[in-house]
Formats: sequence, structure tokens, C-alpha cells
Amino acid sequence: MVATPITVYDREECAGHIVTIWQLVSSTGATKAETITLNAGYPAIDLSKAHPVLCVFWYNVEGSDASATEAEGNADDEVARGTAPTSSGDFDIEGYMSLKLYLTGNINGLVMITYWAAGSKQT
Repeated sequence: MVATPITVYDREECAGHIVTIWQLVSSTGATKAETITLNAGYPAIDLSKAHPVLCVFWYNVEGSDASATEAEGNADDEVARGTAPTSSGDFDIEGYMSLKLYLTGNINGLVMITYWAAGSKQT
């Protein structure tokens, strides 16, 4: 999954704060778990927290506005780390800069991720 930053954050100032980022995404078209890698300009996910990702929201603008769809996942949808997500909305935190999100079909649009930021400590 390709992800491009829209805004760049000061990583140190974000440490210990909840941040929301938006990224452009384009999936490979199949219904499966896709890896979303946060761009280097974004603060790392604070892996010291039990559930650092609070919300994942994606908006698919494939085709026309009339066919646009959206879906969301929250902390309850996080599967055990190292376990592949298998149903819509489920996600797995793979590391301090990536998560795997289960997407149904082709997604081309935006993903919003709200999470606890680790700043540059990346743990």
C-alpha cells in the first residue's frame, strides 16, 4: 500500500500526545490485510502502550463520489500483535511505523489514523 504524507509533524513535540494523521492510500485491489507504513515525517506509534492506535478510518474515493465508501476500526478491532487481521476493520500493529489493516476490495483514497505518539524514541 502506498502512503504519502499530507502534513509533517515535529516528532519530539508529539511524544506522549495523541495525534491524528491522514495519508493517501492505494491498495492492490484484493480483499486482504494491507500494510500501511507511516511516512518518515510522521511521529512513531508508542508501542509501550497496550493499545496505542485509537482509531483507523478510511475513505474510499474509487470511481465517483456517488460510489465513495468509508469504514472505521477502533482499539477493540486491534488483533494480537503478530496476528494477521481477517475481517473488515481489524488491524494489527506491526511496528512503530506500520500497521496491517484488513481491507475489502480496492481502496484508493484516504486513511486517518489516531494514535499515541512516541516521538523519536520509537519503542
